[in-house]
Amino acid sequence: MRAFTNTYLSLCACAVTTFAISAGTNPKRQWVMEHIQNATLAGGVIVGACADMMLSPVGSIVAGALAGCVATLGFVYVQPFLAEKLKITDTCGVNNLHGMPSILGGLLSVLIADVSFGPMGNRTMNYVTGIDTPN
Repeated sequence: MRAFTNTYLSLCACAVTTFAISAGTNPKRQWVMEHIQNATLAGGVIVGACADMMLSPVGSIVAGALAGCVATLGFVYVQPFLAEKLKITDTCGVNNLHGMPSILGGLLSVLIADVSFGPMGNRTMNYVTGIDTPN
């Protein structure tokens, strides 16, 4: 249930943020369908590694909003830079949808694991009951 809730909230926040950033970065102040189609899924990517951890609802929403910002700004600024300067063509936007949000998701999972379990790992998981117990 925790993974479902965290993923759902992250996807919702990512979608809302993507719509806002897409219209804000377009000179015509219109939504760009490429941003909407791809960047709204980045919320699921960012919480993929930590969806079942003790990520609060506010944390899920913040993570999803961050993923929406990063993915949309990647489409607007990073993708043209890579194509022009480095001659790397990303026709499907894989870097923006999966690459950058997954790096942030990995960092988020390290942070959440450190906060949840402590720096010394002073908690263990009881795999029979699924309940965290202190050592």
